[in-house]
Amino acid sequence: MNSHELFTNTPPRKLFFFAALPGAVSMLASALYQLFDGMFVGQFLGSTPFAALNLAMPFVIINFALADLIGVGSSVPISIHLGRHEDEEASNYFTCASILIVLAGVVVGAAIYAAAPMMIALMGAEGEFASLAVSYLRVYGLCSPVTTIVFAVDNFLRICGKTRESMFLNIFMSILSVALEAFFLLVLRLGIAGAALGTCLGMAVTAVVAYIPFLRGRMLLRFRRPRFSRAMIRKIVTSGAPNFLNNIAGRITSILMNVLLVRLGGEIASKDVSTVLGVSRPSVHRMLENLGNSGLTEKKPYGAVKLTEEGLRLAEELEARRDRLLLLFARRFGLSMDQSALAATLLLSGLNEESLALLEAASQTP
Repeated sequence: MNSHELFTNTPPRKLFFFAALPGAVSMLASALYQLFDGMFVGQFLGSTPFAALNLAMPFVIINFALADLIGVGSSVPISIHLGRHEDEEASNYFTCASILIVLAGVVVGAAIYAAAPMMIALMGAEGEFASLAVSYLRVYGLCSPVTTIVFAVDNFLRICGKTRESMFLNIFMSILSVALEAFFLLVLRLGIAGAALGTCLGMAVTAVVAYIPFLRGRMLLRFRRPRFSRAMIRKIVTSGAPNFLNNIAGRITSILMNVLLVRLGGEIASKDVSTVLGVSRPSVHRMLENLGNSGLTEKKPYGAVKLTEEGLRLAEELEARRDRLLLLFARRFGLSMDQSALAATLLLSGLNEESLALLEAASQTP
């Protein structure tokens, strides 16, 4: 059934289920893939790569939203012209939109690849965490010209009345992406770049498969010699802007939340320790080296430092002892909380275990 017959002769209730159910199944398949993607990275690569994926993902989706702006924006005039039986003009919009998406993918992909280190650094990420996020983002940047178009061709298929074909392609893309990602992670051991590459190849293959019937001239929309105009581009941008703004609004929120999370928590570097303690970085470096030799910290590439399990246990024990001493000085001697905290910290670093034990016993005496 072609789109003219589908949208003019099908009863509204039947048309609703015919068009809505495949779309819902497609969304479900995409959501399940996103779930598996996170599970693969988290389980097979670890927590830091998983955090890096989530740090980079909003930028990836913004890139897709730019392509979707053209895809959705062109779908509106295409549908209008098809409704008027102006098939040639509709095909011209289809051809021009496909070219614009590829060109936008080249430009935006190159910008993402070049600016990835700067964008991730501005979010506060450092060391291995930042390096992994940059690697993930750069794979998407390189593949942008052949991946972002998959969202547009999905719209074009549905405009031509191929709602079930669109659904099957989305399911195919999800299954293929899962299989490729598993292969790159478990067999080739490509790390987080392999996770991104698996997704990108799945999308690229799906886009090629989806365009085959258009290239063979078997669809209502066909490739024609493109005729660009300012009015056409303005209409595409105007029609696609609401969907684009809706897509990036949530992504901007995610970016801001990621900035807060990275800056308030996560791994730290020696320069952060130096700033907090107010001592020179060489002194901090020697201190961290001693802690590392004692098995209390581990230092990752580019200066990122984190506590080991033993280091975390000792830190929690020292914090608990400091809190008990703090209460002793505040309750018994009437010192302010700031003065009590300073005194407790100095005593922890200056007294031996026996003296500390006596003070702790005194803090527990009524």
